[in-house]
Amino acid sequence: MSELEARILTESEYNQWDQLVEQSKQGTIFHLSKWITTTANSLHLDYAIIGVFKDFQLIGGCSFFIKNKFHIFKIGYTSVPLTFFGGLVMSLPKSTKVRESEQREHTIISSILEKIQTSNFFYLSLINSPDLVDIRPFKKQGWREHVYYTYIVSLENDIFKNLSSKVRTNIRKAQKLGITVKKEYNPDIYWELTKSTYGKQNMKVPYQKKHLFTLMEMIRENNLGEMWIARTPNGEPASADFIIWDNKQAHRWIAASDEQFKDTNATSLLIFEIFLDLQKKGFHDINMMSANMSNLKAFTTAFNPRLVQYYRVERIYGTGKLFELAGIVKEMWTK
Repeated sequence: MSELEARILTESEYNQWDQLVEQSKQGTIFHLSKWITTTANSLHLDYAIIGVFKDFQLIGGCSFFIKNKFHIFKIGYTSVPLTFFGGLVMSLPKSTKVRESEQREHTIISSILEKIQTSNFFYLSLINSPDLVDIRPFKKQGWREHVYYTYIVSLENDIFKNLSSKVRTNIRKAQKLGITVKKEYNPDIYWELTKSTYGKQNMKVPYQKKHLFTLMEMIRENNLGEMWIARTPNGEPASADFIIWDNKQAHRWIAASDEQFKDTNATSLLIFEIFLDLQKKGFHDINMMSANMSNLKAFTTAFNPRLVQYYRVERIYGTGKLFELAGIVKEMWTK
């Protein structure tokens, strides 16, 4: 493989980046330049999109956000509110031979890591998408890995038949009770349901209203998703979901419900109707985004998903006593 060049992309190259994201197996909606720049502006963060070029062609890259702590320590990370993945993307290999495609992938990743190492970062943490399955180049260069999980539900064939008997019963019950489901963009209703969802657990909403609404507007303006609401026969909002998508997969981005309507099973009917709509749109599966949350696992597994793992990789660039301080900083930025 000829020599590669890894560098920070300029804004004029973001169209190339988005084309790479759409082509890449690892690319998600969270890697798109519009998502990255909107999030960075909303949260007052810096960001970096590293591109790897071969013969002037963009064949790989890495995206993450940046925070300067104490004006001394530059920290890079992907784990910001309402953004689930980031990190590495690579173009599809031309060769079908395992040895050649693996060597190519490792070379691209190594080029990215070399660029990161020379960029004066104190600490870096990347949560990569589930389609980045080989993290050996990270481990080889001293990065630590952490395994996360997500649930993927198939949208193929007869969706109702593929659900567990419990979910089918819940759907029928919601229908008999007169629960109605439709696409409805209403951020204020969603925010009230979100406060109810976290309030019943004595928890603070983990993101700001303004940031949520900013992303919702960007998603709507760019046709990257839609909001759904389930209502009681009296018109009261019982449950809401915001579904987003890229050119490969749909994602259950955020969801909220009113505890007083839990027994109506409105959420089960809501998800079922969303599945049917996504199937009509041509999606083959949906990432449910809930396998790491113990309070949601039982509910999600009733939809008969498959369990998929993905990785967070991290590295501290420091020596001696700096490691102790790095532990403190890492704790602050990766909770």
